[in-house]
Amino acid sequence: MGRCLVPRLPALPVCLAVIQLLSLCSAEFAVVGPPEPILAMVGEDADLPCHLSPNMSAENMELMWVRRSPRQVVHVYAHGQEDTPAEEFRGRTSIIREDVTAGKAALRIRNVSVSDSGIYQCYFQDGDFYAKAQVELQVAALGSDPHIDMTGSEAGGIRVNCTSAGWHPQPQIQWRDARGQSLPSEAASAAADRQGFYAASASVILEGGSGEGVSCVIRNPLLGQERSARLSIPGAFFRDTQPWVVLLPLTLVLHAVLLLCVICFLWRRWKRIQAAFQERGREHELREKQRGQSCSGTGSEAPKGGQGPGSDHVSCPGPASQPLLATNRIYSEFGQEVPESS
Repeated sequence: MGRCLVPRLPALPVCLAVIQLLSLCSAEFAVVGPPEPILAMVGEDADLPCHLSPNMSAENMELMWVRRSPRQVVHVYAHGQEDTPAEEFRGRTSIIREDVTAGKAALRIRNVSVSDSGIYQCYFQDGDFYAKAQVELQVAALGSDPHIDMTGSEAGGIRVNCTSAGWHPQPQIQWRDARGQSLPSEAASAAADRQGFYAASASVILEGGSGEGVSCVIRNPLLGQERSARLSIPGAFFRDTQPWVVLLPLTLVLHAVLLLCVICFLWRRWKRIQAAFQERGREHELREKQRGQSCSGTGSEAPKGGQGPGSDHVSCPGPASQPLLATNRIYSEFGQEVPESS
């Protein structure tokens, strides 16, 4: 501590007064940001506030907000003029200076998108001295209502799948029974799309009565909000969807239809064969009857002198010629030519 050359005043009080005066003349300040991250929904506006400590006017100071990663100057206020160097923020940012005389200012980002989330730094500069503080922006989005569909029977039960899209950050998805207990499920993880939104999907196999009153619940970890959908399946439906219950009646029906077709085919074939045999029997009886009538009218012996080519006499074979006639009839029945006798 240097010597204090102030006459008529005690040395110690004068030195303390001088030091305090010098401190006020060269006063420094600090910049304070919010203690918690700023949470905003996609499409809404977000304010990133900062203030000076101790309280003093920042009306003549230069203000600047910088994004840390990727590092880029978002918005600048200097000498009464504002500028937005970052192209992706152009037209969407402004500085709120309503309480600037109290050392308070905020960067407003309109129509927040997922890509705006991150850590920002606010700078307050007075002459050659400046101070900064950190502000974190978190962006969240609630996805669509869950959609539940049944994909088929599997492992003695029914597999049902739950899907939803448009979430940020990546949501938590689970199946719950009627008592709210978590069911073992298979969740499919997917990467975010180009806009930074996530899709959620999870499937579960329901068996028997477990299908009565199950719910698919999707939760946003940032917002603490959920979307859910409920599914109720009667127990009788599970019995009807057992593979053997469906296949057994179908197999029996197919076998019965096939058996009826075979029986019908064989019956019709047998009727045709029987009709053919009956027709041949009637023709054979008619021919025998005609031969009997001819022989009874002329006698059993042929006239002497032979027969002329134009004779109408019908010869009746004797007993010795009966085998030959029977053989000839057999050849005629099968449509074969009767061989000449030697």
